[in-house]
Amino acid sequence: LHVNDAILRPNDAVDILHARSEPISEKKLLKGDGNWSTRKTILGWLLDTTTRTLSLPPHRAQRLLEILLAVQGRHRVATRHWHRLLGELRSMCLALPGGRGLFSHLQCALRTNDRRRVRLNPAVRAALADWLSLARSVASRPTYLHELFPGPATFVGAHDAAKSGMGGVWFPCVNDNPSGDITNSHLELAGHLAHLHLLADQAHLQGHTIVALGDNQAAVHWQHRRSASTEGPTAYLLRQLALHQRAHGYYSLSQYIPGPANHLADLLSRAFHLSDVELLTQLTSLSPQPNGWVLRTLSPTTISQLTSALRRTNCGTPFPPAAKPPKTPLGPTPGSLLSHPLAPWTPSSTTSVTRSPSFSYSPAAYAMVE
Repeated sequence: LHVNDAILRPNDAVDILHARSEPISEKKLLKGDGNWSTRKTILGWLLDTTTRTLSLPPHRAQRLLEILLAVQGRHRVATRHWHRLLGELRSMCLALPGGRGLFSHLQCALRTNDRRRVRLNPAVRAALADWLSLARSVASRPTYLHELFPGPATFVGAHDAAKSGMGGVWFPCVNDNPSGDITNSHLELAGHLAHLHLLADQAHLQGHTIVALGDNQAAVHWQHRRSASTEGPTAYLLRQLALHQRAHGYYSLSQYIPGPANHLADLLSRAFHLSDVELLTQLTSLSPQPNGWVLRTLSPTTISQLTSALRRTNCGTPFPPAAKPPKTPLGPTPGSLLSHPLAPWTPSSTTSVTRSPSFSYSPAAYAMVE
C-alpha cells in the first residue's frame, strides 16, 4: 500500500514546480466523493446499493419534466429542438424502464418534417403524453437493477402465431438443467405480448428474468430493438410491451427458436379443431408433465388491449396495475403455461370470428401445468 500512497497523494512544493497534476481532486474529496456510502451519484445516475435501485438525480428529473412540458399541446416543433428532445430522452431512458418502447412515433415524426419544423400528429402527442406520465412517476417509481441486467431465467417459454390464432407454452426453470396490412410478424409480436400477459396473471414476476422463445425473426428483432421505423401495429404493440414490463418489474429476454423445434407452440396456434380434452391429450403425448396440463384464458382487458394495438389505437391506462401473486402456486416441480389467441374458448362454446377492415381472429385456449 505504500506504493499507492506515494502515487495517490496531494501535490507538494516540488510537484507544483514540475506542474504535476493531482491524481485525486481535493475539491471533490471535500464534497464527500471519497466517503463510504450506500447512496452515490455516479456518472450522472443516483445509485442506491441498499435498495438496489437506479434513479435520476433531482435536477435531471426536473429537466425531463421541463423538456416534455415545453412541447405539450404543440402541433409543430423546430427540427433542431426535436433532435435535442430525442437525444435527452434517450440519455435518460436507461433509468426509466418502459422508455425504450416509446420512441417509435417520436422517431417517425422526423420523416414528416419540412427541414425546419416537425409536425406532431395525434400518435406523436400520445407518445409524448406517455413520456410525461412516466416522467411524473420517477420520484415514486425507482428503477430496480434487476430490470436493467439479466439474471438466471425464472421462466422459459415458446410461442407461435398464425392466421387462425396464437399459442405458446411456459416452463419454470429448474437448476438441473385474411387480407389487410396486418402481417404474420405482427401476430407473432402480439402472441409474445399475450404470452407475457398470461404469465403475469398467474405468477408474481417482480425481480425475475423471463426468457421467451419465438420462431419469427422479425418479431424477435423488434423485441430486441424495442423500437420500430413505422407507425403500424408494431409501434403500438411495443408500447404495450414496454409498459407491461415496467408495471410488473421483470427483465425480458427474447430469443429465436427454429420452427421445427417450436412444435408445442406450433400445435397450439393451429389445432383449434380439437376439443379441450383432445388438445390436452395431444399436448401430453408430446410433452408429458408430472402434474398434467390445465387450461388458462386471457382476461377480456388483455384481449381488448391487444386488439386495439393491432388496430393502431391506444387502449388502457398508461401504466397497468402491478401483477398480483398467483392464485394457484406453480409448485416446485417443472410446469408450463400454454397460451391462446385473442378470444376466450371453452369446450361448449362455438368458434366465433372477430372481424375488422384489416384483420380477423378466431378463438382458442391456454393451458398450464400444475
